[in-house]
Amino acid sequence: MRLVLVGTSHHHAPVELRERVALDREQAAELAVRLGEAVCLSTCNRTELYVVAEDADDAERRAVDALAELEPEVEQALYRLRDQAAAHHLFRVAAGLDSLVPGEGEILGQVRAAYEAGTPGPLLERVFRQALHAGRKVRAQTAIGESPASVSAAAAAQQSLEEVAADTLRSAILASQPFVGLTDLLGVCWALGIPVVHLRIFPLPAKHMSAMCVRVADRSAILLGKDADYPPWSAYYLAHELGHIASGHIGPGTGALVDMGNLLVTKATDEEEIAADRFALQLLTGQPEPQVFTETRSFTAAELARVVLDTGPKVGIEPGTLALCFGYSTGNWAHATAALKWIYDRPEPVWTKVNALAAASLDWAALGDDAASFLRAVMSAAPNDTRGR
Repeated sequence: MRLVLVGTSHHHAPVELRERVALDREQAAELAVRLGEAVCLSTCNRTELYVVAEDADDAERRAVDALAELEPEVEQALYRLRDQAAAHHLFRVAAGLDSLVPGEGEILGQVRAAYEAGTPGPLLERVFRQALHAGRKVRAQTAIGESPASVSAAAAAQQSLEEVAADTLRSAILASQPFVGLTDLLGVCWALGIPVVHLRIFPLPAKHMSAMCVRVADRSAILLGKDADYPPWSAYYLAHELGHIASGHIGPGTGALVDMGNLLVTKATDEEEIAADRFALQLLTGQPEPQVFTETRSFTAAELARVVLDTGPKVGIEPGTLALCFGYSTGNWAHATAALKWIYDRPEPVWTKVNALAAASLDWAALGDDAASFLRAVMSAAPNDTRGR
C-alpha cells in the first residue's frame, strides 16, 4: 500500500484561493468516504488529502480531481508527496513546524479532529497516531510550544517587516500577551519568515559581535552572538536587529549589518544605530527613550527587582526589560544587571531556547547535507538531535 498526499497551504496559495478549497468537518468526512482510505485535513492555512491505495498514481489523480472540483485554479498551487515524504510532512504539520506561526497550539487538535472524521485503515491509523504522538512530544521537549506570538502580529506586519512601525507590532503582540518579551519576538520573526539563530561558533574577529542581520535576495535572517543568562538582553538585541530590517537599513545589495559591543549601554551616534535603538525600545517598552525611576538612584538590586516585578505587568513591560530601562535611564547598570538574578528563578543560557526553536522550525532537508552540518556546528546542535533533522 502507498501513502499519497495532495494539498495546498499558506506556503503555496493566497488566502482567497485557500478559502475556495476549505472543507468543514462534514465535507471532509464525505470526501474521505469518496476517496477510500483517507483523511482530509482542512484549516484556515491548509487543505491536505492523505490517501492510501495500492496504485499511487490513481490515488493522486483522484485527490487532485477532488480539489479541482472545488476550485479549478488550485491545481497549479498543489503539492504532491508520497510515502516517507508524505509522512514526514504530516509529522511537521502536527508538531506546528509548518504553521504560519511556528508552535501554534491549534494545529494538533485540528489534525486529531481530521483523523477522527476520516476513514483510516491500518496504514493511516499508524501514521496519524505516530504524528499526534510526535506533536505532543515536540511541544513537551522543545521551546516551540512556548512561542505565543499571534498570527495577528504577523498580519500587522503584512507578512513583511519593512516599513512596519514598532508601535504597530507592539500593539499586535499586546493584543494577546501582557508584554513584549524574547519568546514573543522569536515567534513573530519565525512567523514572518525571518530565521533567528544564536551563533555558538563564529570567526575570531567577530567574537565581540552582539548580533547581526543578513539579507539574501528578498529574505532576511538574524544571528545573535552575545551570550546571556537572562532573556531581556537578548530580547533587546533581537528587537534592535528587527529595527534595522524594518527601517530598510539592509537591502538586497547590502549583505550583512553587524552590531558590536553592548548596544544598550553604549549610546549610539550613527543615525542607523540610533533608529534601530529607538525602534527596539519602542517595541519593548512603548517609548523610544524610556525614562524610568530617574528620581530614585538608591535602589538595591533586590529592591529594584521587587519594584519591576510589581510595576512591569501594569505598564506592559517585561520586568527584566524594565530593570534594564532603569540602567538606561540612570546609568546604574550594576544594579540593573544584578536585579535580573532576583527577577528570574535561575540563570539559563538564552541560546539554548533560541536554538531549540530554530532547530525545530528549520526545514533541514531543504538545506542539503553540507549546509545542515555547518549550521548544526555553529548552533551547537548535536548531529543526532532529531530537532535538527
